[in-house]
Amino acid sequence: MLVYLRFALGVVLSLALLLGGCTRMREMPLTPSAADVDGVKPGDSVRLTLRDGSVHEFEVRAVEPDAIAGDGARITKAEIVKLERKEIDVGATAAVGVAGTGLLILLLFGLALAAAAPAMFLAGG
Repeated sequence: MLVYLRFALGVVLSLALLLGGCTRMREMPLTPSAADVDGVKPGDSVRLTLRDGSVHEFEVRAVEPDAIAGDGARITKAEIVKLERKEIDVGATAAVGVAGTGLLILLLFGLALAAAAPAMFLAGG
């Protein structure tokens, strides 16, 4: 029975990790006027690609008129050539939730069947 409990715990932990990872980076449009970044706000996780080719990922602490600041970095909007913001991927989250629920139902059915199998075997059924 301990084997079944470990298996169930593994499935539950795997689902928790999968549900937490259903995010994607969405490219935000940049306007020609000093790379305006509408839609980015403090607390957002962003990936910035700069003119020199370097890439910076951090949580935004402040959006200033001419820069984005966070995690010890302050990058002017004129330096940014590509801006991506982390968002929850609703479709992937829903798919994992449905698949996880189905897997949990199968797991519970399997555990019930495994628990009943010895009694059925001894009863001759």
